[in-house]
Amino acid sequence: MKKLVIFSFVVVMLLSSCYATSYTPIDGKIHNYGNGVYYFGSVGEDFGEQLSTFIEENKGKAKVVSITSFDHESYGKTCGFFVIMEENK
Repeated sequence: MKKLVIFSFVVVMLLSSCYATSYTPIDGKIHNYGNGVYYFGSVGEDFGEQLSTFIEENKGKAKVVSITSFDHESYGKTCGFFVIMEENK
């Protein structure tokens, strides 16, 4: 029985370590993927302030078309937001 418990623990730890490195982190940075696609690595009030500053800095150049949250399944929490911008013509 003890061997089964230890084996189960090792398997769970190995699987969880795989998931922990496979998501985009809450790092407080804005990642530009090109073609108007941005990832904001912040949540809550930090995201609101970061988005407001970003819009102010790009006023007249681009507008927000879409915003969607990025949730990581294994943690069940929002890790950041993808924002789609469109250039003003």
